[in-house]
Amino acid sequence: MKAIWFFGLFALSINAFARAPALTDDVAGIRLGDTRAAEASVPKRAKPWLRVYYDDQDRVQAVRYTQPGLSNEVSNQRALVNRVCTKYGTNTFCDNARRTIADSAKKFVGFTALYTVEGGFLTARVGREDTFSLFPRLMVDIELRRDGFEFP
Repeated sequence: MKAIWFFGLFALSINAFARAPALTDDVAGIRLGDTRAAEASVPKRAKPWLRVYYDDQDRVQAVRYTQPGLSNEVSNQRALVNRVCTKYGTNTFCDNARRTIADSAKKFVGFTALYTVEGGFLTARVGREDTFSLFPRLMVDIELRRDGFEFP
């Protein structure tokens, strides 16, 4: 019983430590609560990878940016991790991913950074599309969602 209690407390403390407020609360310029008009300001390069979810009043409830098929070279791994961590904030997961990429003896499989934003959460992932592949490609997946929203 003590082990279960300790594990639960440990998991809560890691989650609280790892989930920090995001420096920026948007994905491709779209924030929670924006109207449909915000989608018009999205850069053309980002539009194919972006999916926006609205409520009945045409307000943004969630945004998902998913870009697959990226090169899995060390320089690209480093650039993608740094871009995510610079935009949304450096946390423990960012530091661990950077150490893994810098260590040539280790294989970078990916990382997930968790953030809080006003009224919701932001999750940023950089990782392999397929874990078991001879030539894995990278994928960037960024989700911004209102608290309680479930992606379809």
